[in-house]
Amino acid sequence: MKPTSVSALLPGLVGFFAATGLAAVLPQDARLLAQALEGPLRLKPPVRNNSTVGSINGQGIGPSCPQMYLSSGNGNKLLQLAGQFSNLPIFQTVEGASEDCLTINVQRPAGTSATSKLPVLYWIFGGGFELGTNAMYDVVSLLAQGVKIGEPFVFVAVNYRTGGFGFLGGKEIKADGASNRRRVGLEWVADNIAAFGGDPARVTIWGESAGSVSVFDQMALYDGDNTYKGQPLFRAGIMDSGSVQGKYADVPFIIGDQEDEGTFFAVLLDGLSTTDKIVAYLSKYYFSSASSAQLTAFVDTYSSFIWDGSPFNTGIFNELWPGFKRVAAILGDMTFTLARRALLQIGADVKPATPSWSYLASYNYGFPVLGTFHATDILQTFYGILPNYASAAIQTYYINFLYNADPNQGAPVSMQWPQWSKSKQIVQFYSLFGKAIDDDFRQDSYEYLYNNIDIVKI
Repeated sequence: MKPTSVSALLPGLVGFFAATGLAAVLPQDARLLAQALEGPLRLKPPVRNNSTVGSINGQGIGPSCPQMYLSSGNGNKLLQLAGQFSNLPIFQTVEGASEDCLTINVQRPAGTSATSKLPVLYWIFGGGFELGTNAMYDVVSLLAQGVKIGEPFVFVAVNYRTGGFGFLGGKEIKADGASNRRRVGLEWVADNIAAFGGDPARVTIWGESAGSVSVFDQMALYDGDNTYKGQPLFRAGIMDSGSVQGKYADVPFIIGDQEDEGTFFAVLLDGLSTTDKIVAYLSKYYFSSASSAQLTAFVDTYSSFIWDGSPFNTGIFNELWPGFKRVAAILGDMTFTLARRALLQIGADVKPATPSWSYLASYNYGFPVLGTFHATDILQTFYGILPNYASAAIQTYYINFLYNADPNQGAPVSMQWPQWSKSKQIVQFYSLFGKAIDDDFRQDSYEYLYNNIDIVKI
């Protein structure tokens, strides 16, 4: 399959379109959604533009937003590691940065027409809200899997401003209304995706890391009201490594984590070898409203024995520095893994009829020091770089979910993925197999976090 690609360069989330191989152009009566972010509009939310633009060749991907990548020559261990990852080929596509960078990219199987009405997978990239670009993400592998299993779809990726260009804080920013309004991308999809063969009534939003948090942001905005012109902007959500608590749209969702989410973030914290030092660190950078006694009680739910830490199930190995595996377990749980369980529990309590599914990815089990670390799902799930069970199974589950709002319905799957909302079970994905397990690991730590949400807000 040779997928066609459509890119829309928005001077604020709209702009030019193309379908590679189809010589598609923007029709004469098409209209921009926003004006260019220049002059007084710099750093402001998109301002709709009602003027016509004529025919525009939109082939290719628009420019990346301004951002700072990391040098592998930096003396800091974490920055060295991050710098090495930034040298991977998928990151080398970040070029041609411009403040006029708000883009939408559309990819679809060859032969898709305006009458196809395919479901739409809407992707939001991660990067800690500080970096990232659509140029990193080519969904050919996932599109190919959709065609292979008889469930083709349209893929849409939204570019957004990062760092200070998109996420400045403070009361002045709030009062000025100078916020990063990423919902405009979904509104564009509702207005325009039918022309590209997509069905605006069957949109699933998906993101990883900061993109996953962004998915929940879209679910939670306006107290869960996700309607636009009287219709829902999306009907389901997938969150890979990231969520929060609160009111949210009543839609089915999948949420999951990598088994060793915290290892990548713990690499540089080689001074946190005692409970007191960990408590001081958490108090300064995460839980300022919690007392020392409260944080000590939380940290004490984690064993200091090497074999209990992260990367999990690796015995005495991978202790990078004294206390590393304990700190990695704490950071991964409180930020991702156990926060995920809390969201699922809240969802089951307040919306018991809404189905949810969850997973734990362990397909990098045995990888030295880092294990199945944060963002490794991009390589497996998004790109399918390793053609193993994990890649094929997760891609099929996700595409089924896109089609039927249920990962088990549609193309055949190797096992039924239990609904968390009914069983409190998750699927643990290894590289060669998957299995359903009870979502009750590190329950003491979870219960402390869940019962003390008011003091441990991140």
